[in-house]
Amino acid sequence: MRLPSDLSKLKRYPISEIPIGARIVNLGVLLEKEEQPTQYRLVIDRMDEKQVVRFNKKTVLITT
Repeated sequence: MRLPSDLSKLKRYPISEIPIGARIVNLGVLLEKEEQPTQYRLVIDRMDEKQVVRFNKKTVLITT
């Protein structure tokens, strides 16, 4: 994934608000999101694989 030449087009989302299908910078496309008691579990399409990544609930993610 390449970053846009105009970085003002990047968007910041609190992890609780990131939409399914968003392209997360340096990770990939968000396929699933599950809230757990202390974290969020994200399933991301990265390098043609589904990968699970866990983030603290206070995390802010950058998307294109």
